Amino acid sequence: MGNLSRSSKVIHLQVAGATASLNGATKALRPGNDDIPDHAQTFAVVFNSTVSGGSTPSLTMKLQTSWDGTNWVDVVSATALTADGAAIEYKAIVGVHLGPFVRAAAVITGTLTYTGNVTLVSNAHFTVATVA
Repeated sequence: MGNLSRSSKVIHLQVAGATASLNGATKALRPGNDDIPDHAQTFAVVFNSTVSGGSTPSLTMKLQTSWDGTNWVDVVSATALTADGAAIEYKAIVGVHLGPFVRAAAVITGTLTYTGNVTLVSNAHFTVATVA
């Protein structure tokens, strides 16, 4: 898969406690100019979440991609957090090509409050920009 330490970007940051399912902001994903061709660029995602308070809580963080900015496909999901606590989980993106848009999604069932972030990492440089 290659060295995934060349570039990383936070694509979702939840600092105030969220209590309902949500989709993060749409980000335009652009490869950088470096010595790795686009077809050889690999990605992984790091989910970092904290769940607190609630009744029968469940939080599943997802990375989604889109080719048109409207229709979204799940790429990879974190293991569901089903109790108070924190988890950091690294997931390689294998067998899926990312489209020109990415976003994070938080799927909540039961009641809970969560904070955390979703970070996209790659073996090559890239940029993300919030789409208005």
